[in-house]
Amino acid sequence: GGPKFMQKLFAEFRIKDLTLKNRIAMPPMCMYCASDDGMATRWHLVHYATRAVSGTGLIIDSVNVSTGGLVPVKPRVFNGYQIPHAETIREMTGLPVTAGGLLTDPKEIDDILNQNKADLVFLGRELLRNPYWALQAAKELEADQEWPKQYERAK
Repeated sequence: GGPKFMQKLFAEFRIKDLTLKNRIAMPPMCMYCASDDGMATRWHLVHYATRAVSGTGLIIDSVNVSTGGLVPVKPRVFNGYQIPHAETIREMTGLPVTAGGLLTDPKEIDDILNQNKADLVFLGRELLRNPYWALQAAKELEADQEWPKQYERAK
């Protein structure tokens, strides 16, 4: 189902014994605002849970190779600015890579995946602004994506 150009973004992806339902990942953002003891707060749990039920294939809770927008020197940023770095790491190591950098457009994201520049994409700040991005992208592009039962009528 769905247009051919969206087959990869919403296709399953395997990492060893783990099967993801799509190639949308959420990096561990905002952990710098954890409680004084460095532990996640209730806000973090709700933040991640909301994204988990709204179509995100993987929520990463590990080291994220990204500036997180917090480097002291302002890099030249543009839509997909981190993709060339991810592509180089992928080519040099042969390891699966997750890429991002101001990505918001589903067609552009699927092009990145189809051109093998990355294996997964992360939508950091976009998922902060719109936790239902994956469901909306699936609807817009007529891709097969399972919706939570409570959301079915919103399709």
